[in-house]
Amino acid sequence: MFSNFGNTLVGDGKFGVRHLYRKCNVISRFKISIIKFYEDEEYRNQDLNKKLNNLRQIFREGSFLACYEKATAVSMFHLEIFDTDISGGDVMDVIEQKESKFKTSTAFFHEMSSFKSNLNGNAFQERCFIVLGFNLPESDSYSYFMENWRVLTGLGNLLSFLTPKYFIGRVSLLTNSNFENPKYHFHFIVLVEIFFNRQDYIYLLDYVQKFRVQRNFGYISIYGEFPTESTQNHLSGGNQD
Repeated sequence: MFSNFGNTLVGDGKFGVRHLYRKCNVISRFKISIIKFYEDEEYRNQDLNKKLNNLRQIFREGSFLACYEKATAVSMFHLEIFDTDISGGDVMDVIEQKESKFKTSTAFFHEMSSFKSNLNGNAFQERCFIVLGFNLPESDSYSYFMENWRVLTGLGNLLSFLTPKYFIGRVSLLTNSNFENPKYHFHFIVLVEIFFNRQDYIYLLDYVQKFRVQRNFGYISIYGEFPTESTQNHLSGGNQD
């Protein structure tokens, strides 16, 4: 899905990634569901594949992002990507659904900024996403956040840590279409696509945990991608040129 890219180089010395990235053509809409499982011990300890199979009865397109950390506020996301404006307007209400074992809250996001590596991550064994989520206390902070999001989100520090050992495929900034009333969702989401070798996973996990404690602002965790029954429109195109 992530296949159309521009030629403008971005990044600078303070991120330690000068000339490694180029701007991408932004994708019109992301439909993102936060999936929260109820505190049922039997279901909570259920095998991930069984959970995914249950969710696939509801979600037939897109991809699941399942968290690699057990103690996290958001154990799973579901994402769908659309090339066109599907809402018919600028604002969409948050959709909340309650199933027998889990609750989903769905919102629509615009991709406001995105850049991708000029190279590819084929030499690495594994692929994951770091998801950062942010909420602002006041709506008039929107412009300030948009102008300074790379600094406020800690993206520069994150990229500086990742670049020596890990491969960064793509970074995207997403903004909630219903900014005035996000309810159970984030105002902003930053998706960082990472390729890595298995022996380096523990260092990535350790850094994310330290990053969470040191910044004490926003949400961060590591996710693996799993397809729905239909693999169309999932995120795996991020490594294709």
